[in-house]
Amino acid sequence: MHVKITSSAMISNFLNVGFNSYEICQLVESEANKMIHNVNNENLKDWRLRFLFSYTNGTQIIVSKRTKSETDIKYKEIVAHIPIPLKDKISWGVELSQHVYKDERYLDNIIHNFYSLKIDFTNYKNRHDYILDSMRRVVNFAFKNGFTINGIRIKVENL
Repeated sequence: MHVKITSSAMISNFLNVGFNSYEICQLVESEANKMIHNVNNENLKDWRLRFLFSYTNGTQIIVSKRTKSETDIKYKEIVAHIPIPLKDKISWGVELSQHVYKDERYLDNIIHNFYSLKIDFTNYKNRHDYILDSMRRVVNFAFKNGFTINGIRIKVENL
């Protein structure tokens, strides 16, 4: 199995401002692929697992509870939304006008489909540290909590 990390933004003029999205994704991808080596299942060897991170408005990191395994192409995707705060809350935040979704609670009507990870923006001095830590937390959470690929439960206890 191979892990791929990608990101997108629901925020204008955000990507690669104060952080290098490609470098962070590559680093977390390398770490995730080391974690996945603990999973030895011959039925999953040709599978691809993708973590898709979306930077958006919100109050907590949310991680999809259930996503479908695409058996015909051997593909599984886990989606996580990483909230980016406003500048009036933290210096490295963004202006409200940059957010595509202005209401930080726009996902509340579907929140039951996600796991929530609490965050404290003041623990981070810059976007790079926040985004890197958020991605790592999501990947670690997914492997510790477990998820299913093509009916096979994946759970890594010792990370």
